[in-house]
Amino acid sequence: MPEPTTPPALTLVVAVYNKADLLRYVLAACARQSFTDFEVIVADDGSGPAIADVVRDARTASSFPIGHLWHEDRGWRKNTMLNNAIRASHADYIVFIDGDCIPSRHFLR
Repeated sequence: MPEPTTPPALTLVVAVYNKADLLRYVLAACARQSFTDFEVIVADDGSGPAIADVVRDARTASSFPIGHLWHEDRGWRKNTMLNNAIRASHADYIVFIDGDCIPSRHFLR
């Protein structure tokens, strides 16, 4: 994920494993946030290519940066991926959700 010229105020880390259809909803909800100074990092614990496709499509339509971190599926290593997302964050504040949690409009506010 390229470093932004001005760091965002907040990073939203979305932990995912497959379920691309749900990630579409999460990213659509992010696009409707009342607070807009954020980036999203999709922390992918070894999903198939469908998650990467959703991220690629969302990047073209979103007004916020979206990063995608992935590692090979070698069993449940969610916490390793969350630590990777912390290191990749450009913000002072980090919020974590799972990929099946659709945030309300004012969630990040």
